[in-house]
Amino acid sequence: MRALLALLFVGMGIAAGAIYHLSRPFVTPGAGLSEQVREIRIAATNPRDAFPNKSRLYILCLGIDANHTSKGIMHTKNARSDTIFVVSLDLDAKRVGMLSVPRDTRVEFAYGRGTDKINAAHAIGGVPLAKATVEQFLGIEIDHYVVIKMYGTRNMIDAMGGVVIDVEKDMDYDDNWGNLHIHLKKGRQRLNGEQAVGYVRFRHDAESDFGRMRRQQQLVKAVARQLMTPSTLLNLDKLVDIAMENTITDLSRSQILALAHLFYNVPPEKIYTGTIAGYDYRGSNGIWYLDPSESKKEALVGWLLRGEEWYRNGLITVRVHNASGINGVASTLRDILADQGYHAIIGRSERGERQPLTRVVDLTGKTEAAQEIARLLPNARVDPPTDDEKPEPSGPDILVKIGTDCARAIGRSL
Repeated sequence: MRALLALLFVGMGIAAGAIYHLSRPFVTPGAGLSEQVREIRIAATNPRDAFPNKSRLYILCLGIDANHTSKGIMHTKNARSDTIFVVSLDLDAKRVGMLSVPRDTRVEFAYGRGTDKINAAHAIGGVPLAKATVEQFLGIEIDHYVVIKMYGTRNMIDAMGGVVIDVEKDMDYDDNWGNLHIHLKKGRQRLNGEQAVGYVRFRHDAESDFGRMRRQQQLVKAVARQLMTPSTLLNLDKLVDIAMENTITDLSRSQILALAHLFYNVPPEKIYTGTIAGYDYRGSNGIWYLDPSESKKEALVGWLLRGEEWYRNGLITVRVHNASGINGVASTLRDILADQGYHAIIGRSERGERQPLTRVVDLTGKTEAAQEIARLLPNARVDPPTDDEKPEPSGPDILVKIGTDCARAIGRSL
């Protein structure tokens, strides 16, 4: 629901830093600059001083759900967190990663407070327990937190004059109790705050919460792009005030402005996003949970949060088929791909199958990885899938069909 503020201070930093840098050629110091720009210039002098001895920051972002009294009045005391994500900021490389944690993820709470869905941590122990539980779950040490208040996303987007989103499909849903009414048509359009909130909250389809988190990440990038437009930059003072009013954070104003200078030129396509994956699990109490995949979690934390590129390969599943008729080459290639970090498995080959050319088939848009794998294989080519090679639910991202053209070379060199 509050996805645009996932990168609130980085996003504000992009805009604020842009104003600072754009103003330098045209304005002399002290000549009519707004107080906001003066503060930015001061923070820009030594921005790393705001984070001594730090090369990377981990920021926990929480969007809090609302409870209702018996009379239907909303309140947030002891409420669960309906949105949980961690933003990783590499202060040297200027790299931004964002990892979403599904609210139904089953975890052990910190301090021995039991086991339940991760979104209950805030209801039980507020920010301290939520922070400690996320640290324990992901194996990182969180530096700062941002709690987004009710209506924060709506207010922020309205202050920006809306945000342009490519709505992926028609959406119609009404929830009178939750005061949620979603009526959107497919296509690129400008959404106001209420519409944008509806777009990211919609989960009444086959993707459920995973589609919701994917749209949150889409909105984050759209907002980052919107923050760079001239009309938005001119209203920075107002946006900063609204952002501060709609969040609770332990980041100081000087730290926020330091981030402004450090990340002013990060384009939206350089914001890397991902979501903890897992399997539906029904507990003995009859409640459904998400049981997280430990291998995928390790890969996501390594790549998105710690910035170690090698781990990215662990998010890609490669199925190897031996279509050469030469025994052993599939297992050999599987082992090599595993050494490169890929999740590699061997597929069943049809008896008597023969294929002269080795094909690397990109099933899910992992083009860069497919090309990297093809470079490992003599004469291999990257192909789109045929009609018989459609993506499967929970299936591989890439197929490698080893042909006779490089099977002998694989056996010798690999």
